[in-house]
Amino acid sequence: MAEELSGILLVVSDDPDVEQAVRFGLPNGVGVVSVNDSRAASKTLETLTPRAVIVDLQTGSAGGFGLTKDMSQIPRLASIPVIVLLERDQDRWLAKQSGATLTLKKPITGAEIVAAVSSVLAA
Repeated sequence: MAEELSGILLVVSDDPDVEQAVRFGLPNGVGVVSVNDSRAASKTLETLTPRAVIVDLQTGSAGGFGLTKDMSQIPRLASIPVIVLLERDQDRWLAKQSGATLTLKKPITGAEIVAAVSSVLAA
């Protein structure tokens, strides 16, 4: 499945372990744009239309729930799959309500990232 991945993914996380898992887990040919918080992600999404977005819920100054909800309200971004990384299982319902396509609980491995991205892009 990993061979089918292409394009650019936006990673919104200030956790170096998440960024490392994404960068080293995905195959060559998949571009990764990484920002530290949701405000920077919103700015980036003004000009970038990624294949998928990976949002760490515990990111920076503006929460991942807000970013995911905002994306679902913008026609150009509404169909982009959003994978939300959670610290706690209890946040799954909130993530789904905000528009998350898929939720994963941290810690996460590169293999889990590839499987999740492949899954949302195949849907």
